[in-house]
Amino acid sequence: MKYEILSKDYITEQLLYNFMLIVNDKFPISLSSKSDLSSTANKLYTLGDIFFIKDNKQIIGLVAGYNNNMDNKAGYISILALLEEYRGKGLATKLVETFLESSEKKEMEKVVLFTHSTNKAAINLYKKLGFYVVELRSNGDYLLEKVL
Repeated sequence: MKYEILSKDYITEQLLYNFMLIVNDKFPISLSSKSDLSSTANKLYTLGDIFFIKDNKQIIGLVAGYNNNMDNKAGYISILALLEEYRGKGLATKLVETFLESSEKKEMEKVVLFTHSTNKAAINLYKKLGFYVVELRSNGDYLLEKVL
């Protein structure tokens, strides 16, 4: 099946928030333990770049982050999530590639992100896409970076 990647123009803040609630506990450390989901959804929707995939009118995956740091020209992926039953189909790769293309168009020179060191599937995906580990934080998060 072919899935189309849609931009922020086709999502509402409420739909973004609802998806974040669905995937909240699917991460090694829940999203809500790091920040208030409503505030995060609002900030991403207001200031961020969001790309997502739907199946039968339901969001099945998304990548969201920021490409507005013109001082150090660094994009930042805040969240990448895909419902479990859709994994292994290359959809997460397509989402990240779309975000990277957006970063390049907005003249970012690199993209950074954090993922927990136990999230092996995500780490492998990011490395496959050219990210490398910059440091291991005291909270167990890896800082990864890709130069564009």
